[in-house]
Amino acid sequence: MKILELNELARTITRTLSTHFIHTRKNFWDTTSSLTDEEFPKSFRMSRCDFRQLVDIVRKDLNRIKAMATLRNGAIEAEARVALVLRILSGSSYLDMMLI
Repeated sequence: MKILELNELARTITRTLSTHFIHTRKNFWDTTSSLTDEEFPKSFRMSRCDFRQLVDIVRKDLNRIKAMATLRNGAIEAEARVALVLRILSGSSYLDMMLI
């Protein structure tokens, strides 16, 4: 399928599902704003500044076709994806992921 066809399919499905529950994704920075400058590195093994730089480096590789993101109620933002990977690699539990 071409990207234009995927986008049209996504619009059609979105219109069809509009009467169903639509999940609104949380913003990563809103959910981590309560972490102090001492707590953030303990959770993600790097400072906020380094985290932002890492996200900027990998962001373009994490972007997906817009149609697929629409089918799933929006794309998971790059910050959340990087945070999940860092938390898993640092040895946290999968149960801890709901905090991100």
